[in-house]
Amino acid sequence: MNALRALFFVLLLGLATPALAGDVLVTVTHGKVAPPEVTVAMGDTVTFRNESNMPGGHSIVADDGSFESPGLGLNETWSHTFDKLGVFPYHIGEHPNAKGKVIVE
Repeated sequence: MNALRALFFVLLLGLATPALAGDVLVTVTHGKVAPPEVTVAMGDTVTFRNESNMPGGHSIVADDGSFESPGLGLNETWSHTFDKLGVFPYHIGEHPNAKGKVIVE
């Protein structure tokens, strides 16, 4: 009976542990982000990876100014954790028509 009780408490503690946040990858190239729209949970991290060589790199800029990456060189990454619910449109700073959106539910 004591072993059964111990197992119950171990299982209960496991259920009470918060889930680890997810990580989503968005690739950046000349004039394009892929995928252009991602949906994540609050607390998840989106990592942007530049896959194009460009002098000065590519930067990721939130339309509302809430985040901005430095210029990312070829194969460099930058991550942002989304800790608020909402829709966060962004664009590549060097290619303003290259747009993306992060939806946080």
